[in-house]
Amino acid sequence: MREYFISHTKYLDLDVTFPYKEMLEEAQSLRHKFTKHRDNHSKGWYGLVLHGLDEHKTGSWKQYGITDYKKAYEEMSWTEASNQAPITKNYFINTFPCKQYSRVRYMLLEAGGHIDFHSDSKGPIVDNTSFVLNSPKGFEWRWQDGSPNLDMVPGHAYAMNIHYHHGLWNNSNEDRYFIIASRNDSLPGWKELVLNAAEKQNVEGEFITIDSMP
Repeated sequence: MREYFISHTKYLDLDVTFPYKEMLEEAQSLRHKFTKHRDNHSKGWYGLVLHGLDEHKTGSWKQYGITDYKKAYEEMSWTEASNQAPITKNYFINTFPCKQYSRVRYMLLEAGGHIDFHSDSKGPIVDNTSFVLNSPKGFEWRWQDGSPNLDMVPGHAYAMNIHYHHGLWNNSNEDRYFIIASRNDSLPGWKELVLNAAEKQNVEGEFITIDSMP
């Protein structure tokens, strides 16, 4: 059982600090290990799993023949790739308020790449967190409903509401790196981060309990 923040906001900019420059260097040093993620409706989208089923299994556990989320979690662990990114791994183990992760992934959108508009959630849940490592001039996070683009600032972490259709375009000559962290717990520190961000950003919402893992 865990708690999810239900809200109609598209994202929350969390008040966290993390060594994004060093994380970027670690991600770039592992570029050769990245694997393609979601070939359909995208170009140049790659990932590398630091915590999950396998460093190359970037998709949802349902894609790999697992039918029960509890079994999926039992099979998840820190991968060999995470051992080659010690600064990143240390942050998620010892600093970020989570003790039970599902997937933690380096993600990469190549120069000239794009991810077409899509939705990743059936409900308006503000949850998975995107840690921005770099943001080349020409990169755009767009909302399909025409809302203003999200200006994703390096060194910022955004709890995203991926129920809203969104797409990414990297119209630059530089690869764009970020981390997506998906949790399987709701520690007090996490809830405090979310509620403080909601208050500062004038966002309404509430935590509800759901017996599932995304």
